[in-house]
Amino acid sequence: MIPYRHIFIWAVLTLLAGGTAQAVGFSTMSVEEISTLIDMQGTSDSSIHSAKEAVTEIPVPVSLTAGDMVSKVYGVVDPNVCKDECVHQARTLLGVSPQEDVDALWLESADGFVVDYYGMRPQVSAMARYDNGSERKGVADYGYFFLFPYTSDTKASSISSQSEFCGSLLQEMYDSGLALDLNTATDDLFEAVGEHNGSLVDVRLLDDKQQTGDGRFILILSVEPYAFTE
Repeated sequence: MIPYRHIFIWAVLTLLAGGTAQAVGFSTMSVEEISTLIDMQGTSDSSIHSAKEAVTEIPVPVSLTAGDMVSKVYGVVDPNVCKDECVHQARTLLGVSPQEDVDALWLESADGFVVDYYGMRPQVSAMARYDNGSERKGVADYGYFFLFPYTSDTKASSISSQSEFCGSLLQEMYDSGLALDLNTATDDLFEAVGEHNGSLVDVRLLDDKQQTGDGRFILILSVEPYAFTE
């Protein structure tokens, strides 16, 4: 029997696999779908390697720029490599192995993947998806989910943290020549879309709030290579 989480993730990624939906990546998913997708990674029992084996007692942060995140899987891996090579490079360069769920490879902060973005280290889940039916050996798309949790008492502090992170990221993209257009029709806190060397770049900020007053801000940075080729 296939676990429910695998059925859900398969359904979500299958939805993204067709035409326009694939072109916009995670921009088609609701905050509830994104939240469930992220949370299910922590309970996955299907993996290429045990990520826990590679985690040191004190995880070593990887310093990344906006350019690193936009141009490389997990900020360090060439998006043109095959799935096995992606796993090998992640393990070699980061000291932690991605876990596989259906056709997506995930790295989690809880497993030792710590991103340092100019001194800011929010919790993160990063993924790379491979299309087994494609003639290309590289990734179909990849992305990062940066999390800024809050309670009813700490929301102001979380707003400040995510604002600093988002502002720095968008400013660096702009300074590097990556022009982003705002989607003014979205219900998200914001969505910005642009092109970088033939890749579609989508940046979304969501507020995953609960009735209790607790919640988390989710910043999604997703990239689809070769989105603008025939």
